[in-house]
Amino acid sequence: ANTDNTTGPMDRTAKRDWTRAEVMRDPRFYILIPAMMAPAFILTGFFVHQGYLAQSKGWPIELVAAGFSVFAIVKLVASLLAGPFADRFGFRPLIALYMVPLAFSMVALGTVEATYGIFLYFTLAGISTGGAMAVGGLLWPELYGTKHLGAIRSLSVSLMVFATALAPVTFGWLIDAGLGANMIAHISLGYSVVAVALVIFFLWREKYQNQTAAGSGP
Repeated sequence: ANTDNTTGPMDRTAKRDWTRAEVMRDPRFYILIPAMMAPAFILTGFFVHQGYLAQSKGWPIELVAAGFSVFAIVKLVASLLAGPFADRFGFRPLIALYMVPLAFSMVALGTVEATYGIFLYFTLAGISTGGAMAVGGLLWPELYGTKHLGAIRSLSVSLMVFATALAPVTFGWLIDAGLGANMIAHISLGYSVVAVALVIFFLWREKYQNQTAAGSGP
């Protein structure tokens, strides 16, 4: 049962439990999955090709390697802060926000040539990845219930693993095509913008459907 804020966070678990087959027929899953896959796909691509990133940007490889430590620390802090926020307010406010730092990390990567851009890029990427971890824990139970949660999560995790495996190949193809790090960052920014737009559409669609249901009630 739902509780007020004085007794703890609300129970936002879906009112019915969806099967994995039903989830695969639900448009919401395909609207949200690009945003869920974006950090894994984009950041894996750049991380695997960090040597090319450093060479293309003219950044010392030692500083790029140090950036991974910044990324790990920021990711840890962001996930610890985002977790309680998601518990209190649900995944919806957070999913509307966590893609924004990823988009700005691509802006930094694509436009900043000075070495401080390394740490700006890794810091923003860490914030986004930490937020994604909190969203991933609540998204599927809130949308689809808990009875078949393992099967649903295995589907989403499989897609993310696929994105992680696809990223090095895709980025390698772009590199072989002669694209520099700045251009690849702009392409990744385009993907991030599309993912954000889909999230906004999902939130608008839910709000519209809730208003319609309320208006048609007794």
